[in-house]
Amino acid sequence: MRSGFEVLGYCTAAGIVYGAYKALQIYLSDCDLQTASAKLPKDAYAGKAFGHVDILVNNGGVSTRVMAHECSFAVDKEVMNVDFLGQVCLSKAVLPSMMKRRSGQFVNISSLAGKTGVPLRTPYCAAKHALIGWFDALRLEQLETGIRVTNVCPGSVRTNVSRNAMMHVVGAKFDAMDENIDTGMDVARVADRILAAAYKGIDE
Repeated sequence: MRSGFEVLGYCTAAGIVYGAYKALQIYLSDCDLQTASAKLPKDAYAGKAFGHVDILVNNGGVSTRVMAHECSFAVDKEVMNVDFLGQVCLSKAVLPSMMKRRSGQFVNISSLAGKTGVPLRTPYCAAKHALIGWFDALRLEQLETGIRVTNVCPGSVRTNVSRNAMMHVVGAKFDAMDENIDTGMDVARVADRILAAAYKGIDE
């Protein structure tokens, strides 16, 4: 916004949280990444509101806190939908327009867990690895179009990710703050560094 961009956010319960962002001129539209992969979302709202999407930030995510052998396959699927497949769907919705204009950028919030294995987070690690791999390949495919891809792999950031982490079955939450998350990086500082990396067009 400081650079003159208009911002559209896709999130669950957009109508509930819209009032908090209205004064900042941030527009919200409903999108549930758990089910987005079942039906490719359309870019109609963004196109109607802004003409086209210049930058798509893929920031949806849910983690786990459960051993792999105790984790139901339903949890594996839900994490993959939210952290990977749903974001691929959103990206495919805006990619044709970017290719036609030969301009655009994807900024993908992965994790250090997308570069290595972390216990109790097997589905999360798998999804974050997949996100990096898919967009690394897309970057190479789009070398001639000028479309840029920036993958972000932060360590611990002070959010509610561990409180909302899934357990052995869908609907069960860890509901506690990890010590490393509680002492993690400040969200605003991380956001500033992500914006700087995106502006410079850094790959990762």
